Amino acid sequence: NPTPTPTEPEEVIPIESLELVGPTNMYVGKSAQFTVKVTPENATEKYTLHNSNDRYSTMTEDGLLTATGKGITTVTVETEDRRLTDSITVNISYYIAGVAVTADDDTIEVGQSTTLYASVLPEGTQNSGVYFVFSSAISKGAVTVSSNGYTCKVTGTKPGIVAITVGSQDHTSITKTIWITVKESTAPSVAFEKSSVSLRSGDTAKLNVSAKNISGTLTYQSNNESVATVDKDGTVHALLEGEAVITVTGSGNGKTVSATCTVTVTAPLPEIQLSTSELHLTQGETANVNASLRNATGKLSYESSAPNVVSVNDEGLLTALTAGEAKITVSFAGAQPAVLKVVVSEKAAPDTPDVRDVRIVLKNNELTLTVNEEGEVGAVLEGAEGVLSYESSAQDTVSVDENGKLLAKAVGEAIITVSFDGAESVTLRVTVVPTQAPNE
Repeated sequence: NPTPTPTEPEEVIPIESLELVGPTNMYVGKSAQFTVKVTPENATEKYTLHNSNDRYSTMTEDGLLTATGKGITTVTVETEDRRLTDSITVNISYYIAGVAVTADDDTIEVGQSTTLYASVLPEGTQNSGVYFVFSSAISKGAVTVSSNGYTCKVTGTKPGIVAITVGSQDHTSITKTIWITVKESTAPSVAFEKSSVSLRSGDTAKLNVSAKNISGTLTYQSNNESVATVDKDGTVHALLEGEAVITVTGSGNGKTVSATCTVTVTAPLPEIQLSTSELHLTQGETANVNASLRNATGKLSYESSAPNVVSVNDEGLLTALTAGEAKITVSFAGAQPAVLKVVVSEKAAPDTPDVRDVRIVLKNNELTLTVNEEGEVGAVLEGAEGVLSYESSAQDTVSVDENGKLLAKAVGEAIITVSFDGAESVTLRVTVVPTQAPNE
């Protein structure tokens, strides 16, 4: 047998350029064929295809890519010597035909809530989630919205209309919008302005209540009337230390509603009471502050704002020193200070009789006596009280004592002057004649 002649290896025609052809987006569960265009077309150099992420896809040797999960993968083609390469990044997502919401356009009242449940179509389609967009452009503040996953709770806060848009997170262009109309609530409601208050024993306070859709009057009740009572209008009277719960009840539209307020009563504060807020004194005069202490026992303290005008001692005794004003502050720990205004006026000068109104009046301007005869001046002081002064111009002829008693001593004349400080002096002429002898 003849020896076979060895064959020459076929010449490899190199690839000058290559291009990977295939989709950039795929849906989970779908397959796509990736092909390679080479230049020249008769190139015989080999190339290989690679899939970067087999977690979300699988690929055969001839380039058939099957999407198995949501994610991203890269398909790459390269020559055996890796001098030429090309690649395509593929975004794999779930096929979404639309978004469904359990509730269509809805109407709720203020205070009511409605829950929206969203899903993607077709049913059973896997999806990374949905989003909810709340538009307040039409009626700002009409609702509050809280979303969690595929649910969204919408609560009415005031009358208005709002739009809620639901969309797929995988395909943001796929959305559905529903309209929520909020109407004024017809349900009755009552609420205290404050859920709790603190009062001192002896205090009173009006509990403010807001009520809506209530027919008739509200009623109030205390669960502990030894601590606090409540009037028909909601005025609370704090009595003893402790706690009481005040309940307000009202009815409307066939429904009864109530609310509560907790009242805590504490011990009363010490209180300083004054018998008067202003006192008028004359310079040199004294008086008491007359302050008393309620809801406590102890010693009051006193302070004068102008000690040079009015001084005050530890017992509250006031002394008016000079003309002016002073504020006496009465204090006690824990109590609101009390202030007494004291006005001091100057001491008036003693009254001086008017000289024109004081005079000495004589019964007679002249008097005749015999030797050794006694008599009286007979002067009277008018317009004042006091002691008159007497003086004789001739004591040897007629003497006068301090009481105005006269004694004729010798024949002759004497002038008796009667005087008083502040009055015009007057005179009495006394003539003394001999004593007549008895007839024989």
